[in-house]
Amino acid sequence: MKKFSLGASKSEVLEMFSENVIHKIHLEEITIALVRKGEQFFAFQGACPHRAASLFRGTLIDSTEIRCPLHGYRFDIQTGEVRVGFCDTLEIYPNEFTAEGLKIFMSVD
Repeated sequence: MKKFSLGASKSEVLEMFSENVIHKIHLEEITIALVRKGEQFFAFQGACPHRAASLFRGTLIDSTEIRCPLHGYRFDIQTGEVRVGFCDTLEIYPNEFTAEGLKIFMSVD
């Protein structure tokens, strides 16, 4: 498990990321999506598992789901579950929001 750190404090992270916006984050060779809702952060793969459409061009639904712009598949951004459509689940990256910033954890092969 590899840990990536964003920001150096809670206030810095909150200033870096607007709420209810799909942010594109580059972590070494991997690009992920990040959504902030209050002090909760949701990190997930940036491409739809169905046909690899960019989820950065997707739409947030009630700040809990993302809709793929290609076929309209919808995913729960907390669990990765497919809510509408038929494909694999969205990969979710655990994270921790602390006084030292936002930590994102991912398995690196």
